[in-house]
Amino acid sequence: MAKNNYNKLFNLIAFVGLVCVAVVLILQRIFNANAGLVGALSIIGSCIAYFVTAVSAFFYVRTKRNVWWYIAYTIAVVLIVVFIILR
Repeated sequence: MAKNNYNKLFNLIAFVGLVCVAVVLILQRIFNANAGLVGALSIIGSCIAYFVTAVSAFFYVRTKRNVWWYIAYTIAVVLIVVFIILR
């Protein structure tokens, strides 16, 4: 039961990210701008997309039994977080 609820939540987060990206693309096309609300929605959509990708990658890495997979995953996630903050 818990796994099913987790999958529903994960799918909802992916859907919200997809909608944010779609709205940003529409607004960028209409206003030819990347500031204000459009920029904020772009950052939110990107972060959600990174989050969904990181969670999916974690479940793949978890199936591996070698510690190097975990190290590579951790380094990649830390780099993504650092560069999102520096953006």
